[in-house]
Amino acid sequence: MSRQSLTGFVREPIVRWARVLNMPQHYGEEPVHAKARLDQNVQSVLQRSDKTGVRRACVQMMHIGPSETEPDTVKRIEAFMDNQGLVYNGLHHEIYICDPRKADPSVMKTILRFPVANRE
Repeated sequence: MSRQSLTGFVREPIVRWARVLNMPQHYGEEPVHAKARLDQNVQSVLQRSDKTGVRRACVQMMHIGPSETEPDTVKRIEAFMDNQGLVYNGLHHEIYICDPRKADPSVMKTILRFPVANRE
């Protein structure tokens, strides 16, 4: 995928998922690591969280509808980015507001979030 284009991300045949668990710093690491030793899913979350913890400037938009229509929302995001002099700068995030297992696809709500940087 080109760093200048977002629309390529929906056609990529290989998808790599990462689950991120945000924990307050005061929670401490030992209880989390103790749980990870018991639960393989938590362990995978801990291993991935270091890779995605950096906060950056982003462009985001609420997409309402099935995932098949997300490219239309991405095109609107691209138009906004182009108008603002921004380029794609990292992995995108999808935040599911509705449970995809239970919600009607026509009313699924997903926040599409893309890290951005100023065009150079």
